[in-house]
Amino acid sequence: MKNKKYIIAAILLVLFTLNTTLVVLDVYKSVDFAVRDFLMGFYCGMADKIMQIFTFLGSTTWIIILSLVMFFFFLLYEKKSHFAFGTAIVIMSSTILNQASKFIIRRPRPPYMPIGLESSYSYPSGHTMASASLYGFIIYLICKSNISKGYKIFFSSLLGILVLMVMASRIYLGAHYFSDVVGGLLFSSLLLVCLSIIEDKKHFLYEKVPEKKERKAK
Repeated sequence: MKNKKYIIAAILLVLFTLNTTLVVLDVYKSVDFAVRDFLMGFYCGMADKIMQIFTFLGSTTWIIILSLVMFFFFLLYEKKSHFAFGTAIVIMSSTILNQASKFIIRRPRPPYMPIGLESSYSYPSGHTMASASLYGFIIYLICKSNISKGYKIFFSSLLGILVLMVMASRIYLGAHYFSDVVGGLLFSSLLLVCLSIIEDKKHFLYEKVPEKKERKAK
């Protein structure tokens, strides 16, 4: 399992590097505009409101609120400070990496973005990174919990769909290119896998389960 995580991390790193390279070389332009045009084909007043709701669920304001709720819930109610600080580490790491990447790449926002909607650089998508990191961390906790497999699949699927809708909303509203949200998803996924690998070694969140000793043959 641990070796699989290293392989997954390596694949995500390669994909993120490739995606970033294509963005820097401006190879993505035709794909970015094609995806934007496709999503805009669904434009209507109701869709506009729905997409604004999803983009809010990936916004800095909502992610901070949800992170604080989780932090104090784990710290004060559940008495699990390791979960609380795990939440803080995920969000802080995601935010720092996102801002550093934006500063290095310095990709301008789409020309069709509504004036005043965003002022920072475009790549990678901050909404995507924040939502994928936090909701992905919740999925990790769900998968490690003792609830039934059916519930794990159900809640994990809902959170996965939520992340995808946040990504779609950023393109639909004109705040990001398709390649921005793909880069954000790859980067946050890489972050979560790396933190999972560290967890396997250091056991910050879960205590190591002792392996059963094999009975010696008589």
